[in-house]
Amino acid sequence: MGRYLNLTGADKTLVWQVKNPFTRSGGPNAKQLIERCLNMVSLKVEKEHFEDSPVETARQKEGMRVKELGTLFDEQLRAIAGSFPSRYDIRPIYLELADVMFGYGNIENAQFSLRKASKKIKEFQMHYLRKLKWERHTQNMRIVRKEYYGRVVGTIKQNRRHINLLNEAGKTLRRLPNFEDMPTVIIAGLPNVGKTSLLKAITGSEPEIALYPFTTKGLMLGHTELGFQRVQFIDTPGLLDRPLAKRNKIELQGIAALKHLANVIVYVFDISETAGYTIEQQKELLKELCRLFKAPVITIANKCDIVGGHPAEEVGGLPVSCETKEGVEELKKLIKENLNIK
Repeated sequence: MGRYLNLTGADKTLVWQVKNPFTRSGGPNAKQLIERCLNMVSLKVEKEHFEDSPVETARQKEGMRVKELGTLFDEQLRAIAGSFPSRYDIRPIYLELADVMFGYGNIENAQFSLRKASKKIKEFQMHYLRKLKWERHTQNMRIVRKEYYGRVVGTIKQNRRHINLLNEAGKTLRRLPNFEDMPTVIIAGLPNVGKTSLLKAITGSEPEIALYPFTTKGLMLGHTELGFQRVQFIDTPGLLDRPLAKRNKIELQGIAALKHLANVIVYVFDISETAGYTIEQQKELLKELCRLFKAPVITIANKCDIVGGHPAEEVGGLPVSCETKEGVEELKKLIKENLNIK
């Protein structure tokens, strides 16, 4: 499920990385699977040398084709189905992301169908190998083998929807990042209120950008030491910066998935209103986020250095200026207190 990343601080705190459980999930789509297996069998039979009578040589060739194709499809289908972990072995954030994007029940149904198809193909294999055993004419042997091929390929096509679902799910879910299981602070607020500037001011560096399937802009990540504890900060452009009523299902579930990471929310007010949003609009988004997240919320009154803005008391937030660094150290102390960091 994870691995140790490094040692930080005087107390040598171990940072545990939560590994993406889908890094090896998926497989080819149905068309690719059929072409791949047929080509592999054809090449393997061509490399074999048979030294027997024409009838027995034909029987061995056609029997080898039936054996190899059945075994190959059986292995491939079981491998694709088995490449997705049980929902009981998946961390909640990954399960929730997989569930909203594909429906984990759909993935499980596809796994069941592929295992059932694999079993059926093996049953066909035994049936047609017995038929080949009693055929006396090479033409009839080819007919038996072609009939077997038809039934196998037909079974794959009947399960095309399930195979293609696992193909798409694997390609998407493999791109999910490895989360660092450490205290995490989510920075939220409407666009242009200064979230990214705040992230830079707190961490002292340019944020990393991590692409997530549920947002086109990418989450911005930063890390810093608070006391002897390494803390992860996440700015969420495109997710936590507009009313929830304007979001589609994928975005809403992407936000919900962040619940599993958030230990503290820092909500950024632009008290200068230079971002184009009124204090009331910003308060409305704050109310929605407080309903969604159970983590403690720290509000800050950003851009307090701009003359003519609203007083910080109006939003009940800590006065902060990312330009002058006013309030940044006080904010770090508040975060430490909420994270119970000594």
